Amino acid sequence: MWSGGLDSTYVLDDLLRKKKEGKIAEDVIAFSIDHDQVNVLQRRAEKKARKAFIKWASKEYFRFRSETVTIRGGCVNNNGCGQAATWLSLMPYLTRWFNKLDSTKNLVHFAYLRGDDFWHHERDFRDVFYNSMRILGYEYPKSNMQYDLQSRNKWELIAWERRIKRKAPGSIWYCESPTGRLQPCNKCNCCIRHRMAQTEYRLRRRLGIAK
Repeated sequence: MWSGGLDSTYVLDDLLRKKKEGKIAEDVIAFSIDHDQVNVLQRRAEKKARKAFIKWASKEYFRFRSETVTIRGGCVNNNGCGQAATWLSLMPYLTRWFNKLDSTKNLVHFAYLRGDDFWHHERDFRDVFYNSMRILGYEYPKSNMQYDLQSRNKWELIAWERRIKRKAPGSIWYCESPTGRLQPCNKCNCCIRHRMAQTEYRLRRRLGIAK
C-alpha cells in the first residue's frame, strides 16, 4: 500500500531492493488509493512524489507495476475526514482489488509506524479486511497481512530519507496541509512530527547511537 508519503515509500524501496537482490520471489506491486480522506493539495503532492520515485526506482531497480484506484464522494468538500472510518469504508474496494491477485501467495504490506493512530483501530481494520474477503469468496490467511514498520520509530527513517532525496529529488512527501505551491506547511502534525524525528536523529548521531 503506497501513498507516496515517507513511510510507505520507505517500505516500497525496501521491497524493491530485496526483489532485485533475490531475497524475495514475489512480484512487487505498488497499490495507491486516491480518495477524499486527504485534501486536494496533499493528493496532488503525493501523486507528484510517486511519479518522481517511479522514475528513479525504475532505473535503480527495475520497472514495477503501480496501480491507483480513484474514489470520490467519501468526504464533504474534499476537506478530509476521520482516517479510521475512511479506511474501514474502503475495505470493499481493497479486497475487490486484492482478489484479482493470487490470494494464497501475496503479502499485503502496510507502512504504519509504532505510535501511529492506526494501532487504535488495527483490530477493526483487520476484521473488516478478512470478513470482506470471505464475503467475496476468498479465504485470506492472516499471516499475509504485513506491518513492516510496527516496531520502528520515525527517526529511524531519516537517514534513508536523506539518501533518497539526494538520488531522487521530489520523491518523498510528509505534509498533510501543503501550500498552494505544493510545499510543506511546516505547521501540521505531520510536519511537526517530521521535524522532531530529524532532531532526534541528529541527537542520536551525536551520541553515537545512530548511523
